[in-house]
Amino acid sequence: NISVWVNGKIEVISFEVVKLGSKIGLRKISYLNNLPKYKALFKEGKIAELFSELKKTIAFPKMGNTKVRNHTDLLNEYKTKYGENAKNYPYSKTNPVTDFELAETGYFVRVFSGTSTNSSWVFRIEDLRKYKNVDEIVEKLALPNKPTKVGLVELPKNMKLRKSYAGPQNWTNGTSPKGGGIQYEIIGNRDNNWFSEESLNLETFFK
Repeated sequence: NISVWVNGKIEVISFEVVKLGSKIGLRKISYLNNLPKYKALFKEGKIAELFSELKKTIAFPKMGNTKVRNHTDLLNEYKTKYGENAKNYPYSKTNPVTDFELAETGYFVRVFSGTSTNSSWVFRIEDLRKYKNVDEIVEKLALPNKPTKVGLVELPKNMKLRKSYAGPQNWTNGTSPKGGGIQYEIIGNRDNNWFSEESLNLETFFK
């Protein structure tokens, strides 16, 4: 473990020693290295401990089959689902959108307020750690309201996801976040068991 300075605070990150040709280097440990342990912690409801463990690793989803999507098709799908006058297209049109299948169990986070933990929108833990505070999350992920909680999401192998960048929004509450942050969308039906019932205060995530 090595202590590093990240966004104004010290974090402990786990590395493994690797041989790079004739040289020795350090590589940040992937969450896949300890997947059985993490699955057990999630099943046992030890969410705070699992959060602590995952924040030390690379929590990037292992991608299987991928397909780059066309914004024209996606916009047509959006209007078919929400109506021709729908104005909150969720994807940045200046960035790529990619559909993919998880090649292995993936861990994500969900930010929210209230009691509903189930949502199609999730985020990579490592991406969330790049933000300095909750206000930056709202701006970068183009959220309509300020979230107060963060929960873990365990998605199964072969689950279909969509990776995109949040598009700018003009919400009915008068806010206009610019977006630009990376987001993941669950495609298809969702299972409540994928979403941890226990959540953490979002403010504590940055401490």
